Amino acid sequence: NGTYNWTGPTEHFVEVDLPASEQDAGYPEPALMHVALWMPDVPEGLKIPVIATVHPYYDFGGEGAPGAGEDSNPNTVPDAGVGAWVLDQFVPHGYALAQISTFGTGKSTHCQDVKGLGEQTGIQAAVDWLGEQEWSNGNVGLVGKSYAGTTNWEAAQNPSEHLKTIVPISGSIGVQQMFYRNGSSEARAMLYDVLYQGATTDPTEDDMRMCSDDIIGPISPFTTWLGAGMGGDQWNDYWDERYHLQDVLDNYQGSVYLVWGFQDWNV
Repeated sequence: NGTYNWTGPTEHFVEVDLPASEQDAGYPEPALMHVALWMPDVPEGLKIPVIATVHPYYDFGGEGAPGAGEDSNPNTVPDAGVGAWVLDQFVPHGYALAQISTFGTGKSTHCQDVKGLGEQTGIQAAVDWLGEQEWSNGNVGLVGKSYAGTTNWEAAQNPSEHLKTIVPISGSIGVQQMFYRNGSSEARAMLYDVLYQGATTDPTEDDMRMCSDDIIGPISPFTTWLGAGMGGDQWNDYWDERYHLQDVLDNYQGSVYLVWGFQDWNV
């Protein structure tokens, strides 16, 4: 069962310095990533590594609307999958657990740009923050499945020096690669951005935020389809921005434990 008891969660907000292209309009406050943290009760002065999981599904769902159900748990409740497992199996052995909401979801602010540069920058900043804390030994690993696996690749695109390993479980390496085969689009590609951005919209003042990708994203599958014969997928950098693998190969020096199945048709 491990040696250590644990405490938590504590909640933290990491301010993110976004590039000019990712600034939002209509809301003046900083872009913040929300981190929930569980810590082992280790002896004073003993520094510890961190296992983190990152995705948009905390406090996500129907807002209690008829037929839509209630929201999922916030990130202050351990995930039924990765979070609960890490808390049970690793935290008693001296690891910290961090559960992090991507931009525009949970208590994180800014825009949900669906795996774009803003989301990537926010994830990378959260990883860097975890590695820089006084109690941290500077080593951060990410693990997750599906979207929470894709965020591993995003973290490794322009990685913090503290990112030592990623364990992407059935996580896509790119949005276009997930939906297009030999030039043909899956039908769901047309609704992907609309559904994600719609599902993370609540009637709050923070939804006054507007980013360019909120407009470009939902129309990109249609422009790609309509203008495929005329370079429709090259009209802007929307798809290239969301292709994670090449940046990882170019920039990441840590380890990868890749988990995949033969019937992971979704990704």
